[in-house]
Amino acid sequence: MKGRYGDFMAGSRRLVVELSARTEAKLKALSRSTGRSDAAVAAEAIASYVEARRKFVEAVREGERAAARGEVIPHEQMQAWARSLGSAHPLPVPRVARGGSPPLKSRRLVWTDVAATLLARIERYVAVHDPEAAAHLI
Repeated sequence: MKGRYGDFMAGSRRLVVELSARTEAKLKALSRSTGRSDAAVAAEAIASYVEARRKFVEAVREGERAAARGEVIPHEQMQAWARSLGSAHPLPVPRVARGGSPPLKSRRLVWTDVAATLLARIERYVAVHDPEAAAHLI
């Protein structure tokens, strides 16, 4: 069976998982509503989850590498920016200063350019798609 994450039969391996009764019921309902087998829906869900987690772990590692290079934005600057959202004069998204900061030796909260950019995208998305919710972001 072909799906978004490839051919589930060719080269596939069997994996036994335990599901709660509630999750199993949801899986069966989704399978019925889409006309797909429980196995195909479960395989796609697992593939999707694994890919999302892989990307998340890589993003965390890249953030750790950026922090080690001193390419960070102080949390206080991000707080000031976040507080300005929705105001008459929002601040620009903070960026890493040219030359960066000294590499971090502690675990204080800081932000990378990637994290700041993603948060700005989320803010813009919410502002467009749910203006009422956007007023309550911060």
